[in-house]
Amino acid sequence: MSLLRDVVMGVSVAKQDAVVTNLVGQLKAKDEQGNVRDVTIGDLIKNGEQLIFSPSAQFILEMADGSVVDETSLSPDDPALPPSQEEGLATAPVSADAEIAALQAQILAGEDPTAGLPETAAGTAAGGAGNEGTDFITLDRAADETIAGSGYDTSGFDLAAAPAIDEPIIPEENILPTLTSSSITVSEINLPQGSSPLSSALSQASTITLAAPNGISLLVINGIEVFSGGVFAGPTTITSASGTLTITGYDTATGILSYSYTFNSAVDHSASDIQADIFAVSLTDILGNNTTSTITANLLDDAPNGQDDSGNISEDDTSISGSVIDNDTQGADAATVSQITNADGANLVVAQATSISGTFGQLQISADGSYSYQLSNQLNTVQSLAQGEQIIDTFIYQLTDSDGDSTTVVLNITITGTNDDPVLTVDMTGGVTEDATDPSLTDSGALSFTDV
Repeated sequence: MSLLRDVVMGVSVAKQDAVVTNLVGQLKAKDEQGNVRDVTIGDLIKNGEQLIFSPSAQFILEMADGSVVDETSLSPDDPALPPSQEEGLATAPVSADAEIAALQAQILAGEDPTAGLPETAAGTAAGGAGNEGTDFITLDRAADETIAGSGYDTSGFDLAAAPAIDEPIIPEENILPTLTSSSITVSEINLPQGSSPLSSALSQASTITLAAPNGISLLVINGIEVFSGGVFAGPTTITSASGTLTITGYDTATGILSYSYTFNSAVDHSASDIQADIFAVSLTDILGNNTTSTITANLLDDAPNGQDDSGNISEDDTSISGSVIDNDTQGADAATVSQITNADGANLVVAQATSISGTFGQLQISADGSYSYQLSNQLNTVQSLAQGEQIIDTFIYQLTDSDGDSTTVVLNITITGTNDDPVLTVDMTGGVTEDATDPSLTDSGALSFTDV
């Protein structure tokens, strides 16, 4: 019995698409046009193709509906034969079965078994010796024979009709994987050096959803494998120039991938130019189908915010000093004084110790916000101030941060009059003439008093 069984080929017709996930031995597929091809692990067997395999072949197929079959599901078991037929099989000549095996091997290899047959014998002329009076020769075969059909004797078996099976509905085309995108928003103002530091606002959480009906093979974010070989590798941390993306979990039932993003450092951009920290996501299923999306962290800018400044000096005082930047909010991008303008509209770019003339004095200011004001006491406007009377020297400075955001702020220097002591001015010009007849000498002149 085993002698015939060893040369029997398995043949099965695929009723739906399938992928070969394991293979030991030889497996071929024949399409509806008769084309035969070798099949290896990972190959797709299409609906309607015929599988051809030897009894020694071992393989596993993953069907489109998710079921798994192997060669035992497709190969018929050896039927039990009556003793009389078993005896006949025991005496079956080996040479005949070897011919059958050779033919089956040709079929398995996709070759035409009839191509190597000898030419048909030609008859001799009429009246020749042997079979006189005929146009053909009678050939007798002196050899053993056996039935080359199924590989074993099927006499004595009644074949019952196969039960009807409802075939599953298979989609006409492969279902591709899908992947959603996601975005969150964080702001520089919440950084430690920002306008409104708040550490809890620097971390935001969200999700994306992925689906791979054929099974997940690989999920990569910015070059880092989050799924490898279909297995979730998280939690996973992915670092960028501005922050850190952490993949925190995956729900196999819903396909939801959870993540959080933490903003770490300021970005060089203006308030109107919203920057983004973008992470590229790539999903590949087990059939090699691929789709992509992104996880985006929108990074809002922080800008400086200035408060008006004031300085006070009294008439006849020499100078005052201070800082215009102490009460300003520089923001996450470190602001400096970039420009200064006086009341007449003249302006200068501020570097280190830049001087500009005011209405009643001289202002010297640096980029770090430090300044000094020298009062021009020689001016009549200053000296004519009554006690408590005030005049103001006004300057406008521009505060600019490292990525170009700016704001203008006012610096007012208030000058207050004091009570000066009165001044006596005497005209000392005059003269007298001595006269002996009049001993009294007189002269005339002018005295003036001023009080400012």
